[in-house]
Amino acid sequence: MSTRKGRYGDGSISLRKDGRYICRYKGKSAYARTEAEAVNKLRELRRDVDSASQPPIRRKLDTYVKDWMETDRRKAWKPSTYATMETIYQIHIKEPLGDFQLGQIETKDIQRLLDETADKGLSYSTTKQVFVFLKDLFEYAFQVGDLQRNPVDRVRRPRKKDFAKPKQVEALEAAEVARLEEVAAKRNGQGNPLHRHGNLIIFMVHTGLRQGEMLGLKWEDVDFKNKVVHIVGNFVFYANPDKSEGAPKMVGSLLDPKSISGERTIPLNQKAIAALRQYEKDWGHISEFIAVSAKGKHLWHDMLTRTLQRMAEDAEITKKVHLHMLRHTFASRALSPEIGVDVGTVAKWLGHSKIATTYNTYTHVLRSTENHAADLLEAL
Repeated sequence: MSTRKGRYGDGSISLRKDGRYICRYKGKSAYARTEAEAVNKLRELRRDVDSASQPPIRRKLDTYVKDWMETDRRKAWKPSTYATMETIYQIHIKEPLGDFQLGQIETKDIQRLLDETADKGLSYSTTKQVFVFLKDLFEYAFQVGDLQRNPVDRVRRPRKKDFAKPKQVEALEAAEVARLEEVAAKRNGQGNPLHRHGNLIIFMVHTGLRQGEMLGLKWEDVDFKNKVVHIVGNFVFYANPDKSEGAPKMVGSLLDPKSISGERTIPLNQKAIAALRQYEKDWGHISEFIAVSAKGKHLWHDMLTRTLQRMAEDAEITKKVHLHMLRHTFASRALSPEIGVDVGTVAKWLGHSKIATTYNTYTHVLRSTENHAADLLEAL
């Protein structure tokens, strides 16, 4: 291993036998594939280490955030939440505030950031996450004595009414669902399903499951005898906190539902039962989980999306499809005048903690049902 020190100040860059470079600075190290990349990483190491040795109030926000997330948030947040918040920081906070010293950041700086985030057309949900991240961060700094006050305390909280209402999510028409069912039943020359996971798509459109709930569903959660499915978990993928060499970038785990209402029981109609029975007949119980590959591994997070898109193409569905559309299709059909399930029951099936969420999401469907009820009243 050849090492060069002088040209890099008090840091060093070495070329390993495996062709990679390793840079070191005051006990910290990082790997790189090229010398140019190693120089950049050495520069980052020097910045982070030197900043960490400063009094907290003079440390750069970027360095402070890294330490806070690793020492305080790693255990406080679920892995999926940690990954989400890390992304929120990297995309929306790091560039405008990362190079500021912790003690330099004032209320006006944070307010400007939130206003600009909203002006970019980002959703209320994303803007709120930026706000929560900064509030928690600066509250921690205040509580441990690194700051004399929390500058976020006087920032205006994002208000949902100030944001444009999200576009109404489109549902599939009954004829489109029927065509998907036909595609799911198709077989190739060997007699296997043309779309390996096609029947899972049909199961989702008849149960309203979220993607994570489908991925987390186990065979033991399905009660064919009583025609119900029990939702007790949510399988999520997130950035692997283990950044060591060779570790996968993404990992997944089965988590508890976000709320009490998320753990629920949904009735199964005959089409849902038939789809899952056929899936079981085709592939058997490779794993305790239902949605797995031929080798018994969990499906990657976008596999069901790709399956739906290919099925939609075969079914000549021209609208842009996505998995959440299946959930909206289930709810819209249940609330429609033709079926007329009450909104409270549908809210329970969907796992909404507030019935208002169901009302607000499906106002257009409920209005149609109310008009139908009014027409029936006229016939009395």
